[in-house]
Amino acid sequence: MADLHQGGDFEEEDLFEMDPNEVDERAEDRGGIVRAGHHDNTERMLLSDHERNQAIIIKEAIAAAPNVDPVSDFMCVQLALIDGDNIEAALERVHHLECFREEYGIHDTATDGRKCFADFIELFPTFHLCFTFDSGNYVMIYDNTKFDANKVKTEENIRTWLGGTYYSCAIYCPDFEAIRSGAIIVSENKGYAWKRDMRLLEGLKRVWSEVGTVYPMSIQKVKHFNTGTAMNVVLSMVKPFLPKHLQKNIEVGCQFEQRLDSLYLVPTVEEANKRLLARVEETLQLRYDNERTFRL
Repeated sequence: MADLHQGGDFEEEDLFEMDPNEVDERAEDRGGIVRAGHHDNTERMLLSDHERNQAIIIKEAIAAAPNVDPVSDFMCVQLALIDGDNIEAALERVHHLECFREEYGIHDTATDGRKCFADFIELFPTFHLCFTFDSGNYVMIYDNTKFDANKVKTEENIRTWLGGTYYSCAIYCPDFEAIRSGAIIVSENKGYAWKRDMRLLEGLKRVWSEVGTVYPMSIQKVKHFNTGTAMNVVLSMVKPFLPKHLQKNIEVGCQFEQRLDSLYLVPTVEEANKRLLARVEETLQLRYDNERTFRL
């Protein structure tokens, strides 16, 4: 089979080129399924003295701010890892996230995250193809052709869409090393028509403005596979909204001999969704367990 990542330097063993019944066992052996017992969570939660001091400064600034509610020590570190000494940016993020969670009824818990993500999968079947942990990074593989903006016109569906996006950010950040390293995003794009591309563009802009610019996380790399001319134009229109460092890390026009869903939706869509939800749920639990127990 051709190299899935021949368009760039990101390498990932193809977990699903085998009997699907062996996938989870094989993945556990190599860390493919994210579980606290399958990598050293303690090591990935270590901080330098400088990082810890930055987090303490942010914590004190939040406590002194009149219109900002307190956040966890974990979140103070998360803000420090992303914003560094920019206290004003950290405070702005905290306030924006408060408003976002209040507006869309986001409880910021593992239980709410599991439900919201399951609802997201039901709203956009096979939009998420795979979530995995590979070589120190958390990786999500999407099929952008499965996003339908016509489904996000009701308040309930908007909450599912944006809430699912919020918790997608959370699973990229279950520990401090994950936040430092950044997430890797891979997408399938074959099959879009121009009209639908424009709806996707509007959706991407809204997600980015409401969640992407605010949630404290980093993205190491984005790889778009099988993009046609129209999608290339759309993605070029999205780039100006992104941070400059991320613009440099977006690869468009990556090629693969098949659609990516042929690798991951096996043996059935139902089984693939079970695998996906299991990984998401365990990573959410890891995130919120770490957040509950960590102290500066």
